[in-house]
Amino acid sequence: MSVSFAIPDKTGRAFRSANVNKAPPFHERLCNDKLPPVNKILSPAFDLSLKEIKADLSIKPGSNSDAQIEKILNQVERIARPKALYRVAYIEKRGHETVMIDQTEFHSRALYANLETVGRVFPYIATCGTEVDGIPIEREDAVQRHWFNTIRLALLRASIQHLRKTIQDQYQLETHSAMNPGSGEAGVWPIEQQRALFSLLGGQQWIENTMGVHLLDSYLMTHEMTVSGILFPSKTTYYNCQLCRRDDCPGRQAHFDVALWENLQGK
Repeated sequence: MSVSFAIPDKTGRAFRSANVNKAPPFHERLCNDKLPPVNKILSPAFDLSLKEIKADLSIKPGSNSDAQIEKILNQVERIARPKALYRVAYIEKRGHETVMIDQTEFHSRALYANLETVGRVFPYIATCGTEVDGIPIEREDAVQRHWFNTIRLALLRASIQHLRKTIQDQYQLETHSAMNPGSGEAGVWPIEQQRALFSLLGGQQWIENTMGVHLLDSYLMTHEMTVSGILFPSKTTYYNCQLCRRDDCPGRQAHFDVALWENLQGK
């Protein structure tokens, strides 16, 4: 299920954009009422595998933990509402290690390099949703907190997968990648750029009212099971991990790429 919104741009007018790779003239994107609203909120269906979650948590069948986790999962399936927000945006100009996307400037050498030949991008936020926070668990019990975080992570992954598939299918992307502020080595795409990304997606207050996601002064987000970034078409798949030296990261998807790192550093 998806819901579309027209949000105001910096002039206060409803901002709309066309489904093409090349950016249409700015005045056309503002004035053509036949173009679709750029902001879309997805509410993906999800199917939490009881068997897989129990295996991830090393829960033995027939144990007390088995009955407890089933009770929690039954409640999650009734009330959870994972969500994803995205919009279509266009690169207007490039500068020295900067990219201007629909009047919003981003500073990142890696982002500049990844978007060098790209015209259309998809800023997004995906979250597990705040609804699951109302499920009663023993908050002082470290084991139950671990269970709950594992379940919320599964909901976030469902939201991200649905977002990626929706964009890939609707906009006919053969291959796509994503970058996220604060991911990779420090300075790859500084986490401070979260503020600009939130601005591009409608502003902090609008996002909080619509998605339940709040941007802290530290530029981290609450709900904590939330990810933000820019998805873009690519010839090969890029992973933030390629520019990260942290070997012990449990979510690592690719090895640190020395050649890519040195290329971005101009070595």
